[in-house]
Amino acid sequence: MIGDRLIDVAGTAVRVALWTEVAPDGRSEPFYAISLDGHEMATVRRTSYVLELRHAGFDPLVEVPAVEATLAASETTSLYLVQFVTQPLEEYRTAVTSLGGTVHKFIANHSHFVEMTPNVRDQVAALPFVRWVGPLHPAYKLEQEIQGQLISGARIDPRRYSIMLHERGSAAQDRVVAELLAIDGELHGTTPQGYRIEATLSLAQVRRLADLDDVMFIDRKSKLEVDMDIVREIGGANYIETIDGFTGS
Repeated sequence: MIGDRLIDVAGTAVRVALWTEVAPDGRSEPFYAISLDGHEMATVRRTSYVLELRHAGFDPLVEVPAVEATLAASETTSLYLVQFVTQPLEEYRTAVTSLGGTVHKFIANHSHFVEMTPNVRDQVAALPFVRWVGPLHPAYKLEQEIQGQLISGARIDPRRYSIMLHERGSAAQDRVVAELLAIDGELHGTTPQGYRIEATLSLAQVRRLADLDDVMFIDRKSKLEVDMDIVREIGGANYIETIDGFTGS
């Protein structure tokens, strides 16, 4: 066991232990333990710090893959990836929120999308339970096929796209729709109680929308597929049931 470290979450009873163990094959494996009351460890587990993005899977403290300059975040971005030293705890999110950050969706491993100013970003990065903070590049928001077309300068006719937002509801959708119409995109519909917009766009318009902090991901709209027969598999329910018989009942 190497690299022992204890972290107290200020203002709470939460205490986190971090360490590394060497596997029989010589690989170093990170572990963590969480105590919610400062005494008994409620969670002990081996973990991985690989960020599972469609753009690439990487441990940001080992290497962050280069992003094509044309698909990199601008200096005015307010959207970041924040990776914690363990699974995200409510105490972590509360600390980030108290500093002025807006916490959006979870992303494996141990991360959240967070909207914040540069000043707040620096304060969040200094929290002892935050492992890494990095900008959410437009490259991370685009289906690989779209990335390739933009990088190569391909000539693609306008087509229909699905635009996923970070925030549920009409407020965020109204902001994106306003920008979409301002650049002459063709709106097909929104989901006021959800997260998604559909529109016909040129590649240049897709790139413009990928810059918006409200936008989480853009991919090409395809025909409806019949996949309810495998929804338990793709949603993870079958896997959860094999762990300890969890059925949802």
